[in-house]
Amino acid sequence: MSPDFKSLMAACVLFLFAAGCAAAPPMQTRTPPPATEQSGAGGEKAPVTPPPGETDASRRKMETPTAKQDPRVVAALALTQQARGLIAEKRADEALRILERAVNVSPDNGEIYYYLAEAWLIKNNRAQADAYHRLAAMRLQNDGQWAARLWLQKKNIAAPEK
Repeated sequence: MSPDFKSLMAACVLFLFAAGCAAAPPMQTRTPPPATEQSGAGGEKAPVTPPPGETDASRRKMETPTAKQDPRVVAALALTQQARGLIAEKRADEALRILERAVNVSPDNGEIYYYLAEAWLIKNNRAQADAYHRLAAMRLQNDGQWAARLWLQKKNIAAPEK
């Protein structure tokens, strides 16, 4: 072997070793969305009760981007917020496009997968909804604020079609 080849191999091994030892970025926990209002029978707005343990103050604290947050996390949060509005309006195709962009920006964010499952439920594709629900559950399993939402989503996915 030539000395140049040995140097190149040593550099490659060193690079691979250094890349493997690099610390992974910490997983960001996401907050559930704020409670929204739904129209009642007479067109009046009825407040939706937030999940157990969620308060307006805790939700605002977690949703407000700070200078310390990774710009990718902030961008993914903005995309997710936009998609949530579309899901509330039952515009699943548009929400899916935005959520796919959010996954590309922040693939470890379980909240994005939760809303992907919600969008697929709107489209009545339970198999796709279940796949995304499982991804959300894996990423949000240690977040107690999401436990009730995940349980309800799983129940909706398993419910027979009407």
